[in-house]
Amino acid sequence: DGIDASQLSLISLYPNPAKNSVSIKNAENYTISVYSIVGQIVKQSLVKTNLYTMDISELPSGIYIMSFQYGDKKFNYRLTKQ
Repeated sequence: DGIDASQLSLISLYPNPAKNSVSIKNAENYTISVYSIVGQIVKQSLVKTNLYTMDISELPSGIYIMSFQYGDKKFNYRLTKQ
C-alpha cells in the first residue's frame, strides 16, 4: 500500500482534533493533500520546512483525510476539524 511504517512513525500531526490550524512535524518535502470525507480535495500544500503549520480555519467542521506523498511513499492520516 506504499506505507513505510518507519517513516510514518516519524511524522507527527497535532492537535487532532484541531480548530484553526494543524502542526505537522518531520514531513519536509512531502506534498500534503487534504480531502473531504467524500473524496474532494479541499487543500494542498508542499511542505518546505521540518515544522509546518497548515491553516484549516476556513474548512467546515468534520472528518478529513490528510494524504502525505513523497516520491513513491504515500500514506494517510485522519484529521478531525472541530
